This record gives sequence, structure tokens and C-alpha cells, in this order.
Amino acid sequence: MNIGYYIDARIGDNVTALPSICVIKLIYPQCKLLVWTNAIGSNLFCNIKAIDKIYEISDSLIEQINSHSLIYLISSNSDQKTITLLKTSNAKTIITYLKPYNLFDFRVKTVFRSYRLYKRSEKQFGLNLINRINPRAAITLQEIHNARLQPTPKHKKSIQDFLSCINPHKRKIIAINPFGYTAKYNLTLKEYQSLSKALLQNYCVVIPTFGDKKEQILELFSPQILQDENFAIFHNNEDLLYLVALIEKINLLISPSTGTIHIADNLHIPSIALFSHKDTLAWKGEYMHYIILDQTPIDYVYQTLHLINQILSP
Repeated sequence: MNIGYYIDARIGDNVTALPSICVIKLIYPQCKLLVWTNAIGSNLFCNIKAIDKIYEISDSLIEQINSHSLIYLISSNSDQKTITLLKTSNAKTIITYLKPYNLFDFRVKTVFRSYRLYKRSEKQFGLNLINRINPRAAITLQEIHNARLQPTPKHKKSIQDFLSCINPHKRKIIAINPFGYTAKYNLTLKEYQSLSKALLQNYCVVIPTFGDKKEQILELFSPQILQDENFAIFHNNEDLLYLVALIEKINLLISPSTGTIHIADNLHIPSIALFSHKDTLAWKGEYMHYIILDQTPIDYVYQTLHLINQILSP
């Protein structure tokens, strides 16, 4: 039996979809599981044992799908363009989220998604897609134990060397992620600077960056912070498994609603989620502690420091 999964999304969507992808092998252990994804997903999923083959989405998508004669094709993308394209394949059954344009198609099984009505997260709704294959299975997130991201020994060694150079006193490590493409609400870099300064009294602070974000930190953070022996910037390349390996080794992450915090949640690393109220519904995680940014303004730095003491206290 061949089962396919389609996802074309950013980091957070890919990471939150991983438990759903892995649960397919719990329901059908002998199936051949194939995943069609973008470069981000291909990078993040490359060492996941439950996946038999990964294809990067290309112009030959339908030809590839048809070559496997899929019994089920699950798509976490439910936009009309994607579903219309996938319906040109020979997949026997397509499973996706309910939309008006797929309501009466006999080949399409659907799941109704409403964060406010059902109080479920994107991760939980993704699992509902898989349970649509076999409702009697009713797999829960608590039953999934093999859905963690897997950096290679190369990635782990690189991060081990990096951390050994910046944490001479073996302090607990807090990673602060000030950046996120999808974060509607966030602290200012000035607030992140104040937070870093306070944390450096007791912790090692690492800020992961990418693209031109390192220059923003270097320009806006004070020399006192930048020259502190317990402060470091981790500037990553396009290989996200280095970031995964870094998150594996920290004690706490502070981040807005973006992919990095979902990596931490996947790895069971506690985090302080600087979220809007809506994000706590759609993008909540089992290891997240929330500070709500879209309500009455408060001293977010003070509140974050107070929450850190609660989480990391002996």
C-alpha cells in the first residue's frame, strides 16, 4: 500500500505536520510512505525513519504521484489551486481540509477546521487528517513517540564546538529568537536588548540569526552585550538541521510565533511564546509558556524574566 503526503509550507507548518506524517506508519506499519514537500520540508524531514521517500515539489509532481498509484494522498495544503492540481492525479482518495470547492467531490474526504470552535491547534487538526483514513484508529498526539527532528552527527558536532567556545562557565543556555516572518506581534529589538542584558547576569544567551538579521543585532545591541563572554550570535545557513541541533542543546527558547519555536516544541524544549491570543489557539504547543502581546500593554521584559525564573528555577 502506497500513501502520499503533500505539504508546501514554511518551517512551522512543516514541523507541526511531522507528527501527522509519522502517525501514518502507526496506522499502516507496512505501507510505503512518500512525502512531496518544498526545500524546507526536504531538509527537515531527511532523517525521519517513518518516511520512505521524499520528493521536492516540481513540474513532474503529478507524474511522480501517478507512478506510485497512491491509495491515499493527504494534503495539508487545501487551497483551490493545489487541490485542483492533485485531483488530476490517479490517487484513489485525497484527504484535505473542507472547502466549498471540494465539498461534493467523491474522491475527496475532508476535515472541518476551526480553531475557535474546537480549541484545537494546527498540529491537532493535522492529526485529524490522518485519522480520516481510519476513524477507528483515533490516534492521539500522546501516542506519537518517533516524530522528533533528527540532526546528523555532523550537525551535532558543529553545535557542540560552537557552544564549547561561548559558554566557559557551563551556565544554562537561553536562546532568544527576535525574528519571524509570520509573527504579527513581537517585541522590539530594544526590548530584546534589555532582556538579553538582564539574562547575561546568570545565563548564557544565544541569538540565532539568518540572512541580514545578524547585522541588525550587531548594529542595535550595545557593545557591552556583544562583548560579553556569555553572549553569542549563531548565524545559520540554509541547512535548518544546524538550528535543530542548537535548539536540542539549550535550556529555554524565547521567541515570537514562528518556525523556531515549533522546532523547540518538537524537541521537548521549554519555550516562552510571545504570541497573540489567536496564536495560542492555532499554534500552541505542549512545551510552550505564553506571554500575550495583543492585550493590555505591560512590561513584557519584566514579565518574561519572571516567567523564566519560574521555568528554570531549581
